[in-house]
Amino acid sequence: MELNDINPQRSLDWLKNAVEALAEHHVKEEKQKKKNKYLTFIRSSESCSPKEAGEEPRNNVNGGEQEKASVHFFPTATFHAYAALADAFGFLEELGEADFLKKIGGMLSLTPDKSQYAAALRDRLFDLLRECDATGLTKSSANSRQRSIILWEALLNAVERCPEKKERNGEGIELPDKDPIEKLVQDLIGNPDSRNPTIIYPDPPGSPWFILTALNCKRSLEKIVMTAVGKNFPGEKELRDKTDRHIDYQMARSGLGGHSFDPVSLAIAVCCKLRLDKEFRHNPLFVECLRKIFACQQPDGCWPTGAAISLHDSGDVIQQPSIALVTELIEAIVDYDLLVAHSEQSQRILELVTPLFQRLARFLETTYSTAQRSDASPDDPVTIHGWCSDRLRLPYFTETWITAYVCRFLLRYHLLEKACLRSQALRQLGVPGFTPRRATARPKGTTSDGDGHSDWEKILEPDNILTPKSEIEALTAGLIAKCDNGNSLRLCEKDHVSFIVCGPPGSGKTHLVTQLAARLDWPLVELSPSHFIRNGMEFIESTSKEVFDALMQLFHAVVFFDECDELFCDRTLAGNNRNILSFLTPCMLPKLQKLHDCRQVIFVVGTNFLHRMDKAIIRSGRFDKKLLYDLPDEACREQICDQTGQTDRLNDFLVQTRGLPYKEVAKYQVTKQCAPVLPADYSSWIENIAQNEIKECSYNEYTKNAKQAYWDDLTRNNPEQTEKPTPVPAAGQKP
Repeated sequence: MELNDINPQRSLDWLKNAVEALAEHHVKEEKQKKKNKYLTFIRSSESCSPKEAGEEPRNNVNGGEQEKASVHFFPTATFHAYAALADAFGFLEELGEADFLKKIGGMLSLTPDKSQYAAALRDRLFDLLRECDATGLTKSSANSRQRSIILWEALLNAVERCPEKKERNGEGIELPDKDPIEKLVQDLIGNPDSRNPTIIYPDPPGSPWFILTALNCKRSLEKIVMTAVGKNFPGEKELRDKTDRHIDYQMARSGLGGHSFDPVSLAIAVCCKLRLDKEFRHNPLFVECLRKIFACQQPDGCWPTGAAISLHDSGDVIQQPSIALVTELIEAIVDYDLLVAHSEQSQRILELVTPLFQRLARFLETTYSTAQRSDASPDDPVTIHGWCSDRLRLPYFTETWITAYVCRFLLRYHLLEKACLRSQALRQLGVPGFTPRRATARPKGTTSDGDGHSDWEKILEPDNILTPKSEIEALTAGLIAKCDNGNSLRLCEKDHVSFIVCGPPGSGKTHLVTQLAARLDWPLVELSPSHFIRNGMEFIESTSKEVFDALMQLFHAVVFFDECDELFCDRTLAGNNRNILSFLTPCMLPKLQKLHDCRQVIFVVGTNFLHRMDKAIIRSGRFDKKLLYDLPDEACREQICDQTGQTDRLNDFLVQTRGLPYKEVAKYQVTKQCAPVLPADYSSWIENIAQNEIKECSYNEYTKNAKQAYWDDLTRNNPEQTEKPTPVPAAGQKP
């Protein structure tokens, strides 16, 4: 894959340009009637207010007449703008772009609490919806009669993305202020039992655009309100059959040349197929369809016109612009699963689509236009920026809905560029292929997909005093919660990014981190000293820079520094206790800090000697928690005994398994002879290392003292040993 021109920072800057341009298209409050406090948007830079005194007044949102000099309410443009801004605000909040959002929030007259601009935008949308009714919307929209389905899709898209959803008695999802919004939805779709609903969705004709719109509306309704919509929408089997026929027909025509093949129809049919069947992504036909579609892309990045959408016998048609097509396509392809997967199929998709989406992104950069708002005073012109349809290509002209599509496209394109760099970094770090569990169909009732994934819940809490598993669950709880809110990019919570796990050998530290990655459904990146010395000891510093440069390109991954104690060794130790790796410790400080601050990965250090690590490395700010993972205590071993079915000899089991690693306890069979002593290595660890380790960990004094008392009790009740433990030198002492 050619990645020389990949620049996520540039695409992020253009996304911010598009958001600001879209904000410039809103109607200022002073230009609206005083009773309408909601935020609305103009349709275009040249069609936002009556130009002639004799022009007939239009209906306002409530069906009444507006003043002739007032700004019209354009529902479709407004709802497209809300949907795009809701996505962009949520994404930029996740990235921590507080200053930029404050600027845009000021332009939109948003006054959020605690800088929650996405929530403030949601409140504005609710204010607007409370004032709406179905009759007023259709009368004030240019999309009348059957074309009102375009308004309907835009409305549902906006409502789906903006509100904060909550469960309703386990039966479905509702919105705050359910009654007025659900009433509006019901008015729009009509009563399914009525023969004359207000707006009934037409049966999809030949164009796959209708199928996609039906799927968009149906998906939105299922997420927003539980309502009977079955009679208003075609059945899923019907949509699936029509989609398959479109794909088969267009693929058969793709090799004939001429105008018989329509790549636009094929592209939209592929979007429909992905909505109906996510497994289609793993079908070789999917990749072949993409090749046929992108082969018809024009040199400037746009697409041919394709089949027009006819909505009426009068010949009224809609020619979809390239940005609408590409936005639907990139939103269908670049989803969360693609951003997590690291497989041959995902590599093939990234290599195929990135250069072609990149071409359209460059087209958008060159067609960024400046216009004058026609509703501004001639003495005080207002300049706005944005884009218009590539089917028009008018100079000094912008359209709100096109600019909204550009916002949505650039958001996914930015993620696509990051995914390309992530893929390259994972290959460089030697990570094997990975397919997220949620992207893999599994039979109901199964808990493992056979590829190393298993349930976190199966891990028992090994230590009921220090509770390391519960501590890690608390660290990652916010990240797990993001899995349900639709965020494409899921950054770690602040100060919940990194931790150190120490403990005696064989306690299961590596297994714990492996299962944490499985719980998050993220790939595991395991780093050992060999990664830093692979180019030879003389190039160890440059190799270290390469490794951390690759780590900085990652997201949606767990990084585990295993057996890397020498990389983080205390610099105050005597020279005889240090090797060449330990001289990397000073250069690790800024690298770990930068990796922590970007919050794109969870990284963990596993060590047997926390007290020997450099204090500057392990301080708060680089590692958020320092946890001790001990061998199974009595409560844990009792649970294991229950699982092995030896409860009738519980006391013997507990005595004979003291100080054994989890794996040995899990397969232990009780014997008549009772083990008289703790294992020598564990006893030695308690006497010589444990106290130094617990002192460095992130526990309060009460917990530390309770744990120390537990160890004292173990050694106090340990009969005379047949083999004395070998002392282990403390920090700063020679062996």
